[in-house]
Formats: sequence, C-alpha cells, structure tokens
Amino acid sequence: MTERSAINRRIDTIRKALVGLAALMGDDVLKETLECSESRSRRGKNGITRACRMVLMNSGNPLLAKEVYQQVCLDQPTLLVDYSTPMTPLYAVLGRLVKQGEARIVADENGRHAWQWIQRPSLQVDRQATETANYA
Repeated sequence: MTERSAINRRIDTIRKALVGLAALMGDDVLKETLECSESRSRRGKNGITRACRMVLMNSGNPLLAKEVYQQVCLDQPTLLVDYSTPMTPLYAVLGRLVKQGEARIVADENGRHAWQWIQRPSLQVDRQATETANYA
C-alpha cells in the first residue's frame, strides 16, 4: 500500500467517524465545529485550497479560474480580500490540485483552461451506510 493510499484510507475513516458523530450529536454541533476551524484559517493557502476544493466538488461542470474565483468570493467573501492580485494564489492552488491528482485541466468550448474535480470513489462517504454501521 502506498503512502498516499494509506492517507486516503485514514481520511475516509475519519470522515465516516465524523458523519457518525454528526448523526449522534446533530448536524448543528458539526457545523459549529467546522465554522470554528474555518475561522482559524481565513488566510493562507489552506483556506484557499479548501475553498477551491469545495467549489470544484460542488460544480458538475468544469469551471474557468474566474468562475472559481467568483464562487469562492460568494462562499467566503473575506478569504481573498487582503491580496492585491487574488487570482495569483487561486491559480497556484488550482495548479497544486492538478499536480496532486485532485483536479484536471480541460479545454472549454473556446479553448480556455477550465478546472474539473476528479471523482474519487474511495473518498465518497455513504452517509446511510455509516449511520447504520455498528459502532460497538
């Protein structure tokens, strides 16, 4: 098993545990926890990376960098405000996601670069299966 596979399996295990805890404690507790952790990383590549991941994951179609930027600004308006050229870190993050195999670059109908999330079945969480799992 490669190191990346081991990490992906660990992430999958943690994600399933969080879904199970959210089912037990309620979604409001999980939301509060996630909001608290997000507020700690408003600046820096980690917050931008997370935002870009979420935008690409939630989009069914490839997005131009400008569209990713617009959606990030809608979701987290303060994330990129301190940058004089906010597209620069955005391009860096999108390039890193491609390099890490999480996204791919495709050409749109005009030949421009668009980014698309790569679906990974190993990272998909089946909420119903985890809710019915025995946590004994």
